[in-house]
Amino acid sequence: MARTQALLASRIRSIRQERGLTIAALAREVGVTAAMASQIERGVTNPSMSTLVRLAGALRIPIAQLFEIKNPEGIVVRAADRRAIQYPETGITDEVISSDPAGKLQVLDTHIGPGRTSGAELSAHGADVECVVVLEGSLDVFVGGRRYHLDQGDTLTFQGELPHGFANTSEKEARVIWVMTPGNF
Repeated sequence: MARTQALLASRIRSIRQERGLTIAALAREVGVTAAMASQIERGVTNPSMSTLVRLAGALRIPIAQLFEIKNPEGIVVRAADRRAIQYPETGITDEVISSDPAGKLQVLDTHIGPGRTSGAELSAHGADVECVVVLEGSLDVFVGGRRYHLDQGDTLTFQGELPHGFANTSEKEARVIWVMTPGNF
């Protein structure tokens, strides 16, 4: 986890500098304080999921680019080689299980701890269409102004530009497959 946090901090700083943005300018665009942006860049704190979405948007990149998720050989992603994106404060882990260097498709195996949510803010992150498949447990998915309760085996497909989020209101971990096209997460 410390490696992922250090990589994230380094990538944010590097991309911000490539874009010629000051920490203060990035912070304003993201809606956080300059002190918070600095802590994220130094790896002192991890951004929430909604802050991560806004950071990627402000830097004009897919979220995956912050983690340098690349599989240049394509096709096969071995279970042992999956790149995990952990959000320690939220109890959520995404594993990238697809390999599409063109970025037209992204598939995540997402583990959501009991009582955990994507955050209070609904957000969109650039996908045209998204589909969530509940493999284990249950999940409430919020899209626009609607709530959808999904149990094991249920799926939901929706327009990715609609603000959305999720909550695991159960007492056991939820495991879902999240499919996005294009793969901008």
